Amino acid sequence: MPVDRCICHDTTFAAMRPFIIELRERGHDDDTIFDWLRSQTGCTSGCGLCEPYVKLCIKTGRTRFAPIPSGTTTQKSRP
Repeated sequence: MPVDRCICHDTTFAAMRPFIIELRERGHDDDTIFDWLRSQTGCTSGCGLCEPYVKLCIKTGRTRFAPIPSGTTTQKSRP
């Protein structure tokens, strides 16, 4: 089953895409976009398992991902 959302906040990566596009067009970098998405959606602030997927969505524009194997995910990098 593909990963397509933050399960803690039930927010799909597809729902984030328009904001990513708009922020990118305004010249914001990946870190600023990530921080904005986190503050507005709460994504990555719960269990943190969606963080690598949110970062991939920002970087690649993709909204569905194969699950990252257990043990290879990064721990939450933000408080």
